[in-house]
Amino acid sequence: MAIHNYAAKTRFLPPGSVGNSLHGLFSHMLPYIEQQQIYDQFHLKVSGQSHAARNMVIPAYICPSYPYPSLMGNDAPFDYQRGAMTCYQGVGGVLLTGVKKVTSSYGDLPMNGFFGHMTFKSKANIRDGMSNTLAIGEFVQRDFKGGVYQPVPGNVRPWIMGDNGDHGSYAVKVIGFPSNARIDRVTDGVDFNSLPMGSYHPGVTQFVVGDGSVRVIVDGISLSVYRGLATVDGGEPVRVPD
Repeated sequence: MAIHNYAAKTRFLPPGSVGNSLHGLFSHMLPYIEQQQIYDQFHLKVSGQSHAARNMVIPAYICPSYPYPSLMGNDAPFDYQRGAMTCYQGVGGVLLTGVKKVTSSYGDLPMNGFFGHMTFKSKANIRDGMSNTLAIGEFVQRDFKGGVYQPVPGNVRPWIMGDNGDHGSYAVKVIGFPSNARIDRVTDGVDFNSLPMGSYHPGVTQFVVGDGSVRVIVDGISLSVYRGLATVDGGEPVRVPD
């Protein structure tokens, strides 16, 4: 509902990540999830990484199944892990040959996802159809190294951070791996921007679809079908499973 209400007012979808450490998807949606008071405390064109709102927990951005703290303080080893978390990410598309993309040392960001990078999309850009395109999914990824998961919060980040200044996106993820895939991004050579979606629901990950419905994607879904659902204009004859 927040996505569609944003589009009704602005004629565009909320941005995914906009670069230069500025606010991303989750800051832009605040007025449309009854969080206008927090939204009014900062300016979208100024980085929120040091703003006090960084420590304000937004209940809608935390899945009830997430078993760890919604607010990470000095118990997190790095500054970029500290603040009020979100365990969701926008769907940032799929890296395909010939697709326009934003280049980043954290992994290239294609322009074929529901949420754009450095751009605003309109509903007209979702040419595969709103009901056939994944918009936002659960993201709780922790690197799996030596047979164990690395400490919380892993690669989950505060909602107020759109990116790290070099297009390392904290608001959207590229779909390249099955959901809940066990990987270590250093050992396995996986780009930060392509870390897998996932959840603490056994065997499934929940997604918001472009039409506003919520569906579950099973971990064993065909990767080609999953990736097809993550693009807005691929023309794939696939629908989101019921």
